[in-house]
Amino acid sequence: MGRYTDRPRRTSFQYPSRHPMTLDAIFRLALALLATAAFVVGVTGWVHVVRDRHPAQAGTPADHPGVVGES
Repeated sequence: MGRYTDRPRRTSFQYPSRHPMTLDAIFRLALALLATAAFVVGVTGWVHVVRDRHPAQAGTPADHPGVVGES
């Protein structure tokens, strides 16, 4: 068989800390960060859409008394 079949399955990620994280906790953390990033991108996208939907109205010469109109 394969070279790694005799090794037991690793259930935690070891890093220099006193509290190792399990692979399940790492997956859930990555999933939560992905969901948070998607939410932030979605909200900011809707903010841009709403701001761009406001109709741009052209001003009249009465709105800008110091500006000389074209003739």
